[in-house]
Amino acid sequence: MYSALVLLDNQKRMMYYLMVLVLLFLAELFYFRVADRYNIIDKPNERSSHTKVTLRGGGIIFYQA
Repeated sequence: MYSALVLLDNQKRMMYYLMVLVLLFLAELFYFRVADRYNIIDKPNERSSHTKVTLRGGGIIFYQA
């Protein structure tokens, strides 16, 4: 009986983690659209270490989480 309750509790916990993962992924996609719209991007120049256009501030999603 107890093991069945623990299994149910673990399933709820895993479902919670899955929902959080999906919500953070959606928030990140939303931020990418906002950053693209408001030009929050880093365009490389001769001094840059990267060669492609890079979004800035992507870590803000993790702060909000």
